[in-house]
Amino acid sequence: MLVYRNLKYNTINIDKYNIDEDTEACAIQLDSTFNKLCILAIYRSPRRDFTNFLKQLDLNLQKLYNNKYNIIICGDVNVNYLIIKGANLMLYYNLIISWV
Repeated sequence: MLVYRNLKYNTINIDKYNIDEDTEACAIQLDSTFNKLCILAIYRSPRRDFTNFLKQLDLNLQKLYNNKYNIIICGDVNVNYLIIKGANLMLYYNLIISWV
């Protein structure tokens, strides 16, 4: 993950939730005067088990979820959350799905 050098940020260690060649993620916390963000960048291999991916994503969100921060999840998850049951997980953490 690349961060503009003038931004204040902290890395969040979520390495234990990564599974090589399956689900890989990294996260940072950005603190500014106007907004507090937690950014989770995640990759899911399209050839791996989707249920396992949801478990790993849930573990990541359990660690990152904090009412003081807005969470942004970005990356390549190789799935359409509007169709598949992963949308329920997003709702549980009060997250919305937005396509850019």
